[in-house]
Amino acid sequence: MDIIEIVKQLESYHKHYSAWYDGVSEYVEKKSSMLGSEDYCFDMFKKEVNEYLEKQRLSSSFECIIELIDKLCVLYIDNSDAQREYVRKQIQSNNVVMSYLFTYAYFVAEKLQVGEFINAKKGFVALIIENGNFDYRDTLTALSDIYISAEEKGINVKKLIAEVYPIASKDEFGEEGTFYETLKEFEFHPVINERRKDLCGDFRRSYLKYQISFP
Repeated sequence: MDIIEIVKQLESYHKHYSAWYDGVSEYVEKKSSMLGSEDYCFDMFKKEVNEYLEKQRLSSSFECIIELIDKLCVLYIDNSDAQREYVRKQIQSNNVVMSYLFTYAYFVAEKLQVGEFINAKKGFVALIIENGNFDYRDTLTALSDIYISAEEKGINVKKLIAEVYPIASKDEFGEEGTFYETLKEFEFHPVINERRKDLCGDFRRSYLKYQISFP
């Protein structure tokens, strides 16, 4: 499967996912309007919404989207520098694909946090492909979340970074120089310690939050 086919399939699943999201949003909005009444508390709201989302999950195309982003990461890893640049250019103005690259990155961080097996390397690669096109600061934050989540699970993150930074873009990356340079020295980046402070306590990212997000 090439990049063109992956993008076409992502856009197709996105249409289905958008319709699914609209239905979920309508339900959540209806339930949230009941908050504040004497016989309906937030715990009841949370329980009902989570149960509803669990039932609706099978009709969502979320898992198909995750699989396609996974394939995109493999395609990117296995290609030449010239082909990687081609991949980045093919999707740099596609907000659908860009948004799902972020969704995939946070999906990886969440899975790491709950102790499920997932390839953390691909989370980094998804953000390398995204390449700071939305906002490089958001990319740095997402990189940090994966970095911290993997580190907390005993994964050798420095080794992962050493494997992926050579395939990062050498184009300008916000105020950071290039993505290549930023990732190469990422273990020393101040954003990591900033996120450590933000991410203390309960896990900071809800899987369901990202499951129902889309551009």
